[in-house]
Amino acid sequence: MSNWGLRLNPFSKSYSQLEMDQMRFVHQAYCEAMEVSEEDLPKELKMDDNFYPLHNPTISDFDENSYLRKMQDVVGLLRNPAEAIISSICAYQRERYDRTFTFSGYLNDPRTLVLEEFKDWAMRTLAPATCTTESILIEVRRRHSYVLRLQHGQQGLFHSGSGERSLLGTLKDVRNVIETRVLPTIETERAHSSAREQLHTLEARGTDGLMHGVQFLFYVLRNTPNTPADCTISNLQSQQHAGMKDAMGSKSGQMLEVLLTTPSFK
Repeated sequence: MSNWGLRLNPFSKSYSQLEMDQMRFVHQAYCEAMEVSEEDLPKELKMDDNFYPLHNPTISDFDENSYLRKMQDVVGLLRNPAEAIISSICAYQRERYDRTFTFSGYLNDPRTLVLEEFKDWAMRTLAPATCTTESILIEVRRRHSYVLRLQHGQQGLFHSGSGERSLLGTLKDVRNVIETRVLPTIETERAHSSAREQLHTLEARGTDGLMHGVQFLFYVLRNTPNTPADCTISNLQSQQHAGMKDAMGSKSGQMLEVLLTTPSFK
């Protein structure tokens, strides 16, 4: 293990002290925000017994188009915000890697691994998610908390590099997408879904009340003197003879006739 902030040996299989501190902070932030234990860390953040990453990204992972191709058949309201998150991250990763003489990390350093996990989440979880479920709302709120912890709890561990983009700036972009596009979409769709469910419940209860009303009035009408013996709902509706017309002229018959002509009964 190197005591320097940076790994000086590109073939080294150990993190520098700074990288170890960064990844321990990431683990803590993730577990606290997502409410999981370290055993449940995603593959991009898992470490071996020597606290060295098990996941090894490649340069091709920085290609935004490869993600978009994988998502081309995804249908969902959150696909576009997910693509925006991936686009911002890939732009930072490409710009960082292209600093030929100033690149200050390796493909499996904490910065890269944090963002690789975020891209995978955006593609596999966020993009195809159904907005109306409570589970996705909880998931996104936890993700938002995770970003906030990374931004404000790192205490200088992830200092800005020399390029125009930085990890913290990229996390700010991700947070902005979550706050202005993802959460509002989920909350709006859930509100609409709740209204639809309440309307369906009201319609069902109304139909149930209608049927009970028809049943009650039919029993009243059937037991009314002078009601024909062949009194049935269909005969009452057709009123094929005078006896039926007379029966429907009573108060209970008139009320029954109104109910029988409602669209829900038809």
